[in-house]
Amino acid sequence: YTSLRRIRGDGSCFFRGFIFRLMEHLLARKLEGSEEELDRLRNVFANSLVYLQEVGYTAATIDHFCEYAQDALSEANFPKSQSQLEKLFADPVESMYLVWFCRLLCAGYIKHNWTERFQYFVTGEYTSAEDYCSKEVEPTSVECGQIQIISLCEHLGVRISVVYLDGNGTGDETLAYSFGPENRSVTMHLLYRPGHYDVIYSNETE
Repeated sequence: YTSLRRIRGDGSCFFRGFIFRLMEHLLARKLEGSEEELDRLRNVFANSLVYLQEVGYTAATIDHFCEYAQDALSEANFPKSQSQLEKLFADPVESMYLVWFCRLLCAGYIKHNWTERFQYFVTGEYTSAEDYCSKEVEPTSVECGQIQIISLCEHLGVRISVVYLDGNGTGDETLAYSFGPENRSVTMHLLYRPGHYDVIYSNETE
């Protein structure tokens, strides 16, 4: 790994690091002349309001976040340079809309797939998908776990690698796990240290 980008530690570091690195990746591809992945995710974002309403969210409570995320990826507003992207995320209010949108997508995917995928892997006394998401996904101060990572990556069709520096490796070795569709290439790398995620950059082209 060649470098590290520190992410604000406020309980939403995974989601903030994820969406920043995703947009950074999309920007790099766009500057190279490829917008295929950007267009694919624009479609996912465009369908997000209906997708979330299907599991009980009301338009009045979430449409602002969905609209903001769609605008952020739109042709008119998508950052045209690295400095514009960094300026967007330097604004705590603006970036928080994207963080909350990611949490909504994560919760929506969990609710859509609770019975088939998640209810038997969740530890704790949760009565339903709604109960779990209201306590573990939606609050912006709650840290992200593996279920949330799996959900967000699968819903967006993005494959990521998380490198763990949590004492579970052997000697100087670290453990790295990939999340998301196996038929896709890794888009980003995140570094996990107990209670916090940062973005790291691989010396391989992403």
